[in-house]
Amino acid sequence: MLKSLSFAVFCLLFLASGARAQSPYLLLAEVKEQYNQGHLDTALVICDRLLGMPIDEPLLEEALFLKAYILADKGETEEAKKVLKEAVGKFPDSHHLPRAYFYLARIFKAEGDWSSALGYLRLIRKHYPESEVTPEAALLEADLLLEKRRYRMAEELLNWLIQRARERPAVVAQAAVKLLDLYHQLGREAEIGRLLGRLGPLDRLYSYAPDILYWQGYVAYREGRVAEAQRLWLRYVNLAPDSPRIRRVFYLLAEMARESRDVIKARQFYAYVASTWPASKEAVLAKFRLFQLKKNFYAFFGGPTPQDIGVILPVLSMICEKWPDDPVVHEVWPLRIELVLKQKGPRVALELSWEFLSRYPESPGLKEALFWINRSLVAYDRLFLSQKNYLGLLNYHWEHLDLISKVRSPEHWYLVGEAYKGLDLYPQARRAYARAWELKPDPALTPDVMASWAEVLTSSGELEAAAALIEDLLDKNPRYRSSPAILALRGRLALRERRFGLARELLLEAMSKSADLESKLRLWPLLVEATIGAADFKALERLFSRVPKNFPQKRLLLLLKAAGQQALSSGEVPFALDIYEKALKLQPDDPELLWYQALCFERLGQEAAAEEVWQKLSSLETQPYKELAQAMLKARELVDRARWEVL
Repeated sequence: MLKSLSFAVFCLLFLASGARAQSPYLLLAEVKEQYNQGHLDTALVICDRLLGMPIDEPLLEEALFLKAYILADKGETEEAKKVLKEAVGKFPDSHHLPRAYFYLARIFKAEGDWSSALGYLRLIRKHYPESEVTPEAALLEADLLLEKRRYRMAEELLNWLIQRARERPAVVAQAAVKLLDLYHQLGREAEIGRLLGRLGPLDRLYSYAPDILYWQGYVAYREGRVAEAQRLWLRYVNLAPDSPRIRRVFYLLAEMARESRDVIKARQFYAYVASTWPASKEAVLAKFRLFQLKKNFYAFFGGPTPQDIGVILPVLSMICEKWPDDPVVHEVWPLRIELVLKQKGPRVALELSWEFLSRYPESPGLKEALFWINRSLVAYDRLFLSQKNYLGLLNYHWEHLDLISKVRSPEHWYLVGEAYKGLDLYPQARRAYARAWELKPDPALTPDVMASWAEVLTSSGELEAAAALIEDLLDKNPRYRSSPAILALRGRLALRERRFGLARELLLEAMSKSADLESKLRLWPLLVEATIGAADFKALERLFSRVPKNFPQKRLLLLLKAAGQQALSSGEVPFALDIYEKALKLQPDDPELLWYQALCFERLGQEAAAEEVWQKLSSLETQPYKELAQAMLKARELVDRARWEVL
């Protein structure tokens, strides 16, 4: 009897368990339970079993979407995508759509189809703004925009998310960190502090995104609050010891120690960064800083050894090539040029120098770099001269003149003059020496420049100037700088180089200090030429009103013509007319003067006077002015006839 009762109970339990196992709703609950526990394979088996049963649409909807999620989480993206599209097609009004779109966006992002991914993410934000997956979708959308460098759109999205998700600190913290990183990447450092201020109490965000602490410390470091920065960063190290930013923290701690001249602590931090994260950017920068600190002691031992230079040069090259926008490159480039000059010679150093000047014309490290560029340039020049390769030096000079002009090296221009002198090109040599003199050579170079300049002048037959330069070289007396001969010589050189303002100033001073009339007579035409070039018409009027006695008429006519053309081209037509009339008093039938006089009359609206001059020109036999005057008269006749016809 007892055995029969036990068997009956067993049969009832077996039947009940079978019925429970076959219940679709119980199977769905079991799928969800296995999925939530991370047993994806088991959940998928049960889900397939459920989908193989005849079930109603609500149950089919849940099972189909759930299967898609399981497949996606397992990494079977192709199958997941297929099931998701099937589910979305069958149930277009399902409450699962936001989550399904999110999963599809993740799959497309993983496949590199960022356009499709963005399309699904924007659908979520537009049609399901209150969905629980919307913040996650917005974060994923921001990641995509940042990857594609759509920085403005990413910034707007992250700001929108921070404002909308105030009650979800985890989302706010993640969005804030992305935005802080973006501001730093774009160099908008001021925005970092402002964003941290907008986030409200930051303690509530630390557990979700410890990087907030890092950025707080960074702002304190930038503002010079060293103690606060150290406190925040040490707290960050304790809170997120595995963060990839830790190496940056230690590097910045080393920077703070270096800036406060705590060399020992700085070296410890730099060495720790270089040894702990050897493949990181911070490690490379730390090696550069360690060499800098060590270089200060090299001065007592004759500079860095070739072995030390060989070790650090690849590090400097890596910084310049991999991180060209990092501010530290402005410190790296001058050191790199210096060390390359010492190890590889001036040619290679100059190649680097021109690259640096082309890429960073306004670099903060320009002054230090120019010192070593000048050293390289002069060394290369002297190499050419030692081989008597004068053309090689001059070709190099003219090929790189734009960049050489930025160096402003008097020694280079002196050596260029030496090359011209070696080729017996004395006018060019003289200009090169003048340029060297303008750039103010140091006292050790000045005698060489002046001696070579005097030598060239002597070879050109300008003995007085050469004597003055030699006298200045021998006596080294400052008063010779203001002597009339030296001033006149410098004035002539400035005039030849078309620096008219300077030439006029020097020649005026020379004339005021010249005692004899003959010297003033020689300088007056040069002063007129300089004043014409400077387009100072008031000064020209004064000069032509006081023409020296016995001044050659032919030379005066040339000066008047040049002054008239300069005035006419500058729009000073009344002055030009006055000049041409003065010239015509000296040579009344000069066709060129008459032609320009007529042009002045016409531009001043004095048509009758212009026509009278053209009539006079047309009666002369001088070509081409006769034909031009006849053409102008004919054109005037046609214009007058047209006016009468209109009237």
